[in-house]
Amino acid sequence: MKYLNLRSQLGWHGGSLQKMQIESAEMEQIYNEYIGPIRAKETAFFQKIKVQQASTIVGQAPHYDQYQHCVGWRYTREKMRSFGIDQVRYKQWLWLPKASFENKCIFTIR
Repeated sequence: MKYLNLRSQLGWHGGSLQKMQIESAEMEQIYNEYIGPIRAKETAFFQKIKVQQASTIVGQAPHYDQYQHCVGWRYTREKMRSFGIDQVRYKQWLWLPKASFENKCIFTIR
């Protein structure tokens, strides 16, 4: 169980499934050799905890492009539950995180 205080920050900014812009075939091969084992470990982890791995990249979908200047995103508790993240509770009756982290915006996915 994880507990969030009124102003706690809980955010996402990517994972091993995210699309990368790679400039050459050589760099793509180097990247794939690097990310392959990491992706396998990440996939196994998410399968073990029964959470959708896609939760790490939803905020990078094209329909969130207007937020690309933000440092990351957060989910409502209901949205977290839809991914299988159901061990999050609020210490108070609600959760009101700040809309930024280190002076960079964080957007909310509902």
